Amino acid sequence: MEPFEQKGDLYSHKGYLFFAAQGKQKFQDRERHLFLIAAQHTTLMLQALEYRLGIEKKRLEQVVANLPEGLWIVDRNGLRRLAS
Repeated sequence: MEPFEQKGDLYSHKGYLFFAAQGKQKFQDRERHLFLIAAQHTTLMLQALEYRLGIEKKRLEQVVANLPEGLWIVDRNGLRRLAS
């Protein structure tokens, strides 16, 4: 089990990657090192997605702000998220 954590402006992610072996064999140091690398890559990918989501959110806000007509965007709970 390898932990990963990513805190961003929009979302925070924290979790674990689980790896299992068949039978009673234990993982070698090299394999555990690869699991750590996988957790680190997961964190990096979440950070990249967070960054891209932030860019798209700003772009959408600009589009909505410049629309000639009104627009009201709500989330799945019916809460207003963006309006012009």
